[in-house]
Amino acid sequence: MNPIQVLLIGIALSVDAFTVSVSDGMCRPNAPRRHALLPAAFFGAFQGIMPFLGWLLGAGFSEKLEAVGPYIAFALLSVIGGKMIFDSLRKKDEERKDLPPQLGNLLVLALATSIDAFAVGVTFALNGAQTAPQVLWACLLIAAITFVLCTAGFFVGRRFGGLFSGKAALFGGGLLILIGVKMLVEHLI
Repeated sequence: MNPIQVLLIGIALSVDAFTVSVSDGMCRPNAPRRHALLPAAFFGAFQGIMPFLGWLLGAGFSEKLEAVGPYIAFALLSVIGGKMIFDSLRKKDEERKDLPPQLGNLLVLALATSIDAFAVGVTFALNGAQTAPQVLWACLLIAAITFVLCTAGFFVGRRFGGLFSGKAALFGGGLLILIGVKMLVEHLI
């Protein structure tokens, strides 16, 4: 694996987490800047850990996860997105703008958006030529790329969140559900 391949894999894996971060920033346009770091750290950590776990477990477990992984991701993202939509209709947007992200939600979102990273790790194992230091280096680079892109995504969302005013959480919840649907459709096709 050369650095360019790992860079492209890292960018591809972080797209869903980036989208969630944009949604988060849109929902909380007045949140302090430091609130961008915790979600980015969660997403980066999961995007880095999951390929390593996939590499460790190898091809034996991958077929089972590939069969149910998209369904799990769809369910998790739909529940979180549905909750965001429900809360946006029930609460005033101003009540939530400055709140820090909830750890339980971050954990579920990070897991849901990193299931595909596990499968990438399995491909590292199937490649056969990968050593532990090579895989660890690739996973650290993937984690760093995800962290940077998610931090940037939060600020992009924050910048445009004011444009949507009270509809940001509604839009963000719908976006999470669409990401889940996309993962499910890609699996079924």
